[in-house]
Amino acid sequence: MLKKHLDLLSIIEENKALLEGHFALPNGKHSQIYIDTDILLQYPSLAAKLGEAVAKLFTKKADIVFASSEESLLLAAQVAVIMGARVMGAKFKEGKIMLKETLKIKEGEKVLVIDNVFMTGRKINQTLQLLQCYHVNIIGVAALVDRSNGKNLYFENVPLRALLTYPLDLYEPEACPLCKQKIELINKEK
Repeated sequence: MLKKHLDLLSIIEENKALLEGHFALPNGKHSQIYIDTDILLQYPSLAAKLGEAVAKLFTKKADIVFASSEESLLLAAQVAVIMGARVMGAKFKEGKIMLKETLKIKEGEKVLVIDNVFMTGRKINQTLQLLQCYHVNIIGVAALVDRSNGKNLYFENVPLRALLTYPLDLYEPEACPLCKQKIELINKEK
């Protein structure tokens, strides 16, 4: 499966993780395609290969691989194994992102932020703001899939790298052509 590079689109299609329909996404927008990375990450050997491929996107090694959400923690753990790093994850409480009280980050540590699918950048930007409070060296943001073409990362000098760039049309609910066609809405808001 891993040749010179990993063909993530083929893997997504082979595992039926590319869903077509009418989806309400976690960012509140609608889309006719949903990439369900949980389908891929349920297989430990595939999760390990994806983690290895993501880790290879960066030449710098991280001290901490930081998951931007609960959904990206498994991928972050696989990347951390390859990099020989610690793994941590964001915790959301009452809509605010925070670090679990028992986890410690030291000033100057190198951190790689992980997200399964990068769309609007909301979670990543909140995560980067949180990490700035610890005065760390953010080496980058990595994702399996970049649906935004990297346009939504608001932090300068933080590279965003993904195994697959797959931009999609996103619609505001009130202007969604799929809603107007009365296509059944499937809620993927987590």
